[in-house]
Amino acid sequence: MKTKNYIKFIELLLLTTLPPSIIIIYELQRYVIPIIIILCIFAIIYLKKFNYKFSPFLNFNRAIFYKILKRNLFIGILMGCITYIFFSSQFMFLPVLNFKSWLLIIIFYPILSALPQEIIYRSFFFYRYFHLFNSKKNVILFNAIVFSLAHSIYLNYFIIILTFIAGIIFAKNYYCNRSIFLVTLDHSILGSIIFSLGLGHFFYKSNVEYIYSIL
Repeated sequence: MKTKNYIKFIELLLLTTLPPSIIIIYELQRYVIPIIIILCIFAIIYLKKFNYKFSPFLNFNRAIFYKILKRNLFIGILMGCITYIFFSSQFMFLPVLNFKSWLLIIIFYPILSALPQEIIYRSFFFYRYFHLFNSKKNVILFNAIVFSLAHSIYLNYFIIILTFIAGIIFAKNYYCNRSIFLVTLDHSILGSIIFSLGLGHFFYKSNVEYIYSIL
């Protein structure tokens, strides 16, 4: 049993490091959304093979919903202050200078990016690797590390730190609620805040701007 766990842990390490490395080496950042969607499809096929119950997808708790809104309001104000002080030239440049692109991002980001990521990094991760960790703290921490390293493709320390913090929030959300809907909502709101405030320029090498410019 322990040998099987070791193999799974090695598998997890390889899945954590190889895809970002390949994307960086071959400069595939532009195609990251199609890659995420393809990986998401494979994750869904795997989960369905083992009769994973997707019914919790629509789990909704009004109290948790309001908690998510309040937390993201606080985060938005805090990040707004940080952006205005340290990245003033980028502050809200997207909604002000390119409202169409900003609106398309707000509409399509939850569907094309946040949801697939949550199926991969929360549903798949927790289903396949949860038993490798002996505590809530460890599984949430490692999940956040995996999520953060996946964003190393942008070659930016700020993004790695930002996504590590976000990863803790999302992992804790999913661990406590087991709801893809609630964690995708959380992810979507935070992502929208980032792009609205002007921090989306850190993701410049991705295909986010490219895809939404042709929609």
